[in-house]
Amino acid sequence: MHLVSIIIPVFNGEAYLAPCLDSVLAQTHKNLEIIVVDDGSYDETPAILMHYSAEHAHLTVFTTENKGQGHARNFALARAKGEYVMFLDADDTLLNQAVELSLRQALCDESDVVVFDWEFYFDAYDRRLYLPDKSVATKSPLRGDECLDYLRLVTYFPVNKLYRSDFLAKHKIRFGEDYLYEDVPFWVAAVTAAKKISTMSKPLYVIRVNQSSSTGRGHETDWHSSSFLKAVEAALAYTRSEYKPQYSYLYESLIMKFYVYYKRRVPKKKRAQFASDFAAVLSQVELRPGQIASPFVSVLHRLRIIQGRRADLLVISCSVMTFVSILGGRYSAGVKRQLFRKALSSGVVRSKRATQNEVQRQHNVSGAN
Repeated sequence: MHLVSIIIPVFNGEAYLAPCLDSVLAQTHKNLEIIVVDDGSYDETPAILMHYSAEHAHLTVFTTENKGQGHARNFALARAKGEYVMFLDADDTLLNQAVELSLRQALCDESDVVVFDWEFYFDAYDRRLYLPDKSVATKSPLRGDECLDYLRLVTYFPVNKLYRSDFLAKHKIRFGEDYLYEDVPFWVAAVTAAKKISTMSKPLYVIRVNQSSSTGRGHETDWHSSSFLKAVEAALAYTRSEYKPQYSYLYESLIMKFYVYYKRRVPKKKRAQFASDFAAVLSQVELRPGQIASPFVSVLHRLRIIQGRRADLLVISCSVMTFVSILGGRYSAGVKRQLFRKALSSGVVRSKRATQNEVQRQHNVSGAN
């Protein structure tokens, strides 16, 4: 029977840790190695772990200084002995056949990764919600460059997946450390290296929705903005060796995440700098005119066109609609029009026709070369 390592990082998880561990212990596949990394908890987490580890020999607990989920997962990966590995957050749970069914699929398809569905559990209402992610084709498994289609996923969670351990080791796929959103570059690294990924349209993972998680805190600081920018740079590094059309899915995902975080996770006084830094990072991406289908990603063409100018909110918002949507309700309609006309006349924001002409000109120049 194949050994599967389940890795659980935890920090002050006393409220939900027991249900999490119980869901692992209830798995129908019994050959498990459970590795829990206590990331410097100071609540009742150590006591809970001591109790469970005393009762279950295959549950091992490590205690580290508080260095974040990325470090905790890497710490566990370095010690995992399973042929396959699965990640589980300490406030989430697994359905009892999660390991058995995903392992069966992995062995049947000889896949590097198996992706299965998840459902939300709303703690405040004691309700579950299953929203199937239909962004990826139903064909399974995907092979070779087809695996890049998984960049279309709405989320880049490292959980709700089963990984072949030697695949992660061979390609040195590890989590970023010392920042949030380390799951983004990890998933990008996985799909760019994978030769075969299987899909299971069945919810086997339950995500608990609560505001005490790491991404639900720290909105009054620049922790989220600086972390996101580090994650973006790390993720884009995997796309620079050669061009693949599916990379447009990643760029679109990053832009959409930026809009969400800009409004919800970054203090107002730091938003302008966040937008400037984000635009600067994305402006380094090499794109080919005519090969980007998504309207979101066309923004990146404009970032490349505007050279020698400071990237800011206006650079990102290269159309009237986007420009106004970013300004939101902070200004009156008249002020918004004045701001846009000023940006347009200065050349920082280009009209749609001017942008199209410039893209074509750049394309002709590159073709002549």
